[in-house]
Amino acid sequence: VDAPDLCSSIKWEARHQKICNEDDQVEFEKVNYEQYGFTVQTPTSWQPHDVTSVMYDPDEVQEYHQIVALWFSNDPDIWNTDEAGFLLQMIDYGESQQKVDARTYLEAAFISGCDGTPDEFGYVCSNARVTGYEENGNKAEIKFVLKEKADVYSQFETVILKIVYVQEDRIDYWLMFGDTPSDFALYSVLYDHIGDTFAVTQSGGGCLIATAAFGSEMAPQVQFLRELRDNTVLQTQSGTSFMTGFNQFYYSFSPAVADYERENPAFKEAV
Repeated sequence: VDAPDLCSSIKWEARHQKICNEDDQVEFEKVNYEQYGFTVQTPTSWQPHDVTSVMYDPDEVQEYHQIVALWFSNDPDIWNTDEAGFLLQMIDYGESQQKVDARTYLEAAFISGCDGTPDEFGYVCSNARVTGYEENGNKAEIKFVLKEKADVYSQFETVILKIVYVQEDRIDYWLMFGDTPSDFALYSVLYDHIGDTFAVTQSGGGCLIATAAFGSEMAPQVQFLRELRDNTVLQTQSGTSFMTGFNQFYYSFSPAVADYERENPAFKEAV
C-alpha cells in the first residue's frame, strides 16, 4: 500500500524500518483465522497479540460462549501509545442474535460511557461525538472524536476513534483504531486498508462445505447442522471439547473444499 505521507513523516524514526520499505510502501500480509472465522490484511510487522485477559476479567469471559481480543502492533503492550496498531475483538454469543441498529448501538456503547467518570485506573473519557457513519449490509463504520486521559497524572488530549462493526448470525466483530488527530491522519491509509480487507469466512464456526453445497447459510440443511452443533453437541463439556479438536481439523481443509465447490458445479452437486 502506498503511504508516502506516513513513511516520509517517520523517515528518521526507528519505526520507519519496521513499517515502510524503500519505496515508501507498507507491505501487508493476509492473516487467516479460521478458528475465529475471519481473514484480514495487516502490515507484516504488526504481529497479533492475545490481550483477552487484559481487556476482560474472568467473570466477563464466562458470560459468552467465546470472546477473543487481539492487538495487532509492533509492541505487545496495548497501552503503549507510542506504537500504532489496532484492536480486533470477536464475541461469540453461542446462539443466533437479532440484528441491532448499528448506529444506535454504537452511540449508546461509547457516548454514554464517555461521561467524564474515571475508571479504577484513572482513565477518563469525555465529550465524545460522532463525526462520520457508513453502513453496508451487516458492516458498519463509525468515527468518534473524544477527549481522554490515560490516568490521573495525564492531561486530556483529543483522540479520533474509528470502529468497524460486523454483525453475523451469532458473532460480532469489532475493529478499533484510535489515535491523536495528527497520527490518525498519517495512519488512516493503513486503517482504511485493514477495514476494507476484513472479511468473515464463516459465521460462528460455520458449516463451510454444506453452505457452499446448498448455496446459503439459511438453507434448511445448513441450519439443521448448525442447530445440531449448537443445541446438542455444544451443550455438554465433552461435546465442547470434541468440537474444539474437530474445528482445528475441519477448518484446515474446509475453506479449500468450499472454494472448489463454488468453482466446480459437478463437484458441488456430488457433495
